[in-house]
Amino acid sequence: MCRAAFCFLLVVEISVGAPAAGPFVVLENTSSPDGRYAFAWGAPEKYKIDWAALSRGEMTALPNPADFADAVENYLVDLKDGEILATLRGARAWRLPDGSHGNHRDLEVAWSPNGEFAVAIYSLKWQYESFQGFRITPAGVATVEIGKPLETAWRQDLSTTAGQRYKQRANLLAISFSELKAMESEGSFGVHALAEIPKSASEDDAFEGKLVFALQPGADGKLSLKIRGFGKR
Repeated sequence: MCRAAFCFLLVVEISVGAPAAGPFVVLENTSSPDGRYAFAWGAPEKYKIDWAALSRGEMTALPNPADFADAVENYLVDLKDGEILATLRGARAWRLPDGSHGNHRDLEVAWSPNGEFAVAIYSLKWQYESFQGFRITPAGVATVEIGKPLETAWRQDLSTTAGQRYKQRANLLAISFSELKAMESEGSFGVHALAEIPKSASEDDAFEGKLVFALQPGADGKLSLKIRGFGKR
């Protein structure tokens, strides 16, 4: 069974009317509903990159591509103030004005209707690498890990619903998440889940489902994950 792929074209482009005078380049299709926030890529200061020129679509001298690719970071940024608000753990999606980009480095983002919450998935060829939730308030940004809790809960569900077919393959499966969708209720999202044995053409070696979850703020300002349910795609 073929992997359900999701590949966003990560073009170097700044949202209309939103200055981004910071050490980063905004990734397309990642902006908040009001255009103030977005996800971007950057790199350590030692690379001496002219970020303003890159944001205008100009090529500048860059370091060794292999070294550079391993150093890239992805951020949640404030486009109005040109500030980095949070880092997406382990994410390294990037694209340059000449079209060069990281191979199998995909970033998918969804925002809640009012733009208070965001979720972001960073994936490699066969599986997700990072899956985080964010809440933006005047007091700052709170984050929560989503991937591992969702994976663990879904694997438990598969153990019950798919029985031996899942249990015989459990240790061979690569897990990926895609097709993020914000629900009408602020902070609630749905996502497609896929567990498969890489390169296998057998339908018995793949499992698909839909997971619904919510990001819930606590009185202490921290953000927590609530899994609302599982279903068939």
